Amino acid sequence: MRGSVRHADQLAEDHPAAKVDLEPGPLKREQRPFVIWARAQANYDQAVGLIPSTWSMSRKRLWEARLTAIRDNGRIRSIEQPVYKRRWDEQWKLGNQWRSGPIAYAAEFVDAFEWWVREKSEWWLETTKNGGPAEIDEWVNALWHDARVKAAWPVAAEEYARLEYERARERAEGNGNPDPAAAPPATDRASFLQKFREIVDEETVPEGFPFATPYDELEKKLRRSVPAKLVKVRGKLNVPRERFQLRGKSEYLWAGLQFKRR
Repeated sequence: MRGSVRHADQLAEDHPAAKVDLEPGPLKREQRPFVIWARAQANYDQAVGLIPSTWSMSRKRLWEARLTAIRDNGRIRSIEQPVYKRRWDEQWKLGNQWRSGPIAYAAEFVDAFEWWVREKSEWWLETTKNGGPAEIDEWVNALWHDARVKAAWPVAAEEYARLEYERARERAEGNGNPDPAAAPPATDRASFLQKFREIVDEETVPEGFPFATPYDELEKKLRRSVPAKLVKVRGKLNVPRERFQLRGKSEYLWAGLQFKRR
């Protein structure tokens, strides 16, 4: 609100609505002035009634002042709409839906965590193992003994559990069943190994399939079918997008080696 007020250049610095709470307490998304105003359908009295009664008097007065500014100032009212509040109403793609709130933050964190794990995994395989091969157990042990990975994994596991619970809750709701009980996240090495496999396998293809060659020509040359996983990662034009290649069932190589061999 304060940033919007300053931008609109309509209120003085000492205006009650422009004050800053120096020691703000927790604030839920639905408690922000622009959300309260939207929930009250632009009715000032109803909006004031939605201010939490448990708040301190100073915070209540601040919210009343901000709701008053929204009501009385057309330019501020235009800015204080959800469409302009992406910073506070940020969305993230979850499945085939755009979601906001804690579940969106969980999805964003998980995406960032998986990218970070792939980066660390690729660096280790390229530098420590000179491109590989490396068995999956040796690989995961190297990351598991990294203090940063050990610190990040319990947080990531909690967010994975949050996402899984939300999926289970939506399935139950769709079937008319009560919400399921939330399971505590597993944070041990075995759970990390399972998730690690999933993360690296998303950008892994089988070894032995040259890139930049049409798949039909490749099949004739190699006298074997091109795996669907290879097509999924590289796309229709056989572009080498993978980070890793799999030799046999459990040995991994850094995909950059294929460029050195050409």
